[in-house]
Amino acid sequence: MNSPQSIHRVMHEIKRRKLKVVRVTDLTPLMRRITLQGPELAGFISLGTDDHVKLFFPQTPQEHAALEELTATSDKDAPRPPMRDYTPRRYDEASGELDIDFVLH
Repeated sequence: MNSPQSIHRVMHEIKRRKLKVVRVTDLTPLMRRITLQGPELAGFISLGTDDHVKLFFPQTPQEHAALEELTATSDKDAPRPPMRDYTPRRYDEASGELDIDFVLH
């Protein structure tokens, strides 16, 4: 007899991580994989295909400074750099590498 499986949503602690681009790989003419790395990835968890990370793209020194001050409780109208959600493609704990795929357009 099979017992019903239950699905549990898990909210992991939100952490800000400053990472470095260590590799760029063109997968197709319209798809690019960016490999990020950094000691702040320690403890990163990605268990499912519906996981996501938020990436910020500061363009100016002011946006870099605003990002340093940004917290989960910051005023929603506070200046912030462009941000997008992405699905982690691969996380290698041993090498401390995180792959994110980008569609080029």
